[in-house]
Amino acid sequence: MNKPFIVKNLKEQTIKTINQYKIVETRIISSDGLRVKKEVKIFESDTLIKDYLESVRMYNVEDISGIIKKAGFKSLKIFGDLNNAPLTADSPRMILIAQKP
Repeated sequence: MNKPFIVKNLKEQTIKTINQYKIVETRIISSDGLRVKKEVKIFESDTLIKDYLESVRMYNVEDISGIIKKAGFKSLKIFGDLNNAPLTADSPRMILIAQKP
């Protein structure tokens, strides 16, 4: 994830239907601003059959670059999507290619 993009574009709720299942996903950014928390509820015929939580840590490029360097890697390239576009605040992803010397 690219944190600036997620903070700006977070969809608080999505609802979709797959076959006979209704899936409701509700997302928030944690109070410390570090995580996206998502609750997923799956319904069949309006009966809740599954409910679970996800919590994913978000990083900005400076944070993740520091972690990579501290682990002994050398950052080679940083991209903002799978097509090798430059990383910007509007990039949906943050892709780093690193190498251990």
